[in-house]
Amino acid sequence: MEFFEKIQIQVPPLSGHWIPLYIEPIVGSGERLTIAIAFQVNNQKFEIKQVIRQEVIDGIFGSSASGFTGIVDAIVEYYKSKCESIQNISSVKPPFVGIIIGSLTPFYAADMNGIMFQAVTASASLGSITFDLETESAIDDGKSSDRFASSIQLETVKASPILSPYFGRRLSVGNRGIQTKYGFVNGRYGANFGTISPAYVPQYANIIKARVLDLEALKLNCTEEQPTNFGMIVLRPEKNDLLISGKVHGKIDDTVHHLEDLSMSIGIELIEVFSPVQAANHLIKRAA
Repeated sequence: MEFFEKIQIQVPPLSGHWIPLYIEPIVGSGERLTIAIAFQVNNQKFEIKQVIRQEVIDGIFGSSASGFTGIVDAIVEYYKSKCESIQNISSVKPPFVGIIIGSLTPFYAADMNGIMFQAVTASASLGSITFDLETESAIDDGKSSDRFASSIQLETVKASPILSPYFGRRLSVGNRGIQTKYGFVNGRYGANFGTISPAYVPQYANIIKARVLDLEALKLNCTEEQPTNFGMIVLRPEKNDLLISGKVHGKIDDTVHHLEDLSMSIGIELIEVFSPVQAANHLIKRAA
């Protein structure tokens, strides 16, 4: 008895409940995808965090991925709006058939990453979690970068239609007349676009390096239009993304710093952004 009295058990500072939100892609099939986690910390309001990653959606739905992404975004926003006024998310009526609210599970955790780790590990499927993902051998076909480029073009043209013709241009570089495709080129600004996905850090870093070197070739050897300034615009995850571990965040930070050093050494600006809208705003500022 004396032994147990001497033991001091430290209870983690955060406690509460989490609950998964599922969607049935085919209603009534019983097949479920975890799309979000709702969690309540220390009796505060419920919060919602999307947990299914875009690369997972791309892999499952292919050409229909954008439509499913829109559905997921709408569901998450719907439940976020409901969390402002209710204490029990289980009582919220789903916006349409095929949305299922899971069971309430209690937790204790030291921080928000601990909460999400417990919730996603216990409920998510299909590789949604990227806490300590091994990325060296990961394979991806570059769809993330292509989608980012399309999104930048869409957001830019909405705000400044005059810039539309300058996206996706193919220009001759060097004496051999070989054409290289660039994200954006006009007389003021030449830019390429790239992403760093937590699941594919080394692979996307190599793609970005190649695009930086393409910009250097444009800067030194372009036989057509010669921009005044050059930039490599890189989309990266938010630094407070709870679905990514500190280890993976550190790897992303190191990669961005390395790419920044490479870009600066050849007179090309590297711009970190967290959304296509932020990228479009930068592009308009430099190119319009």
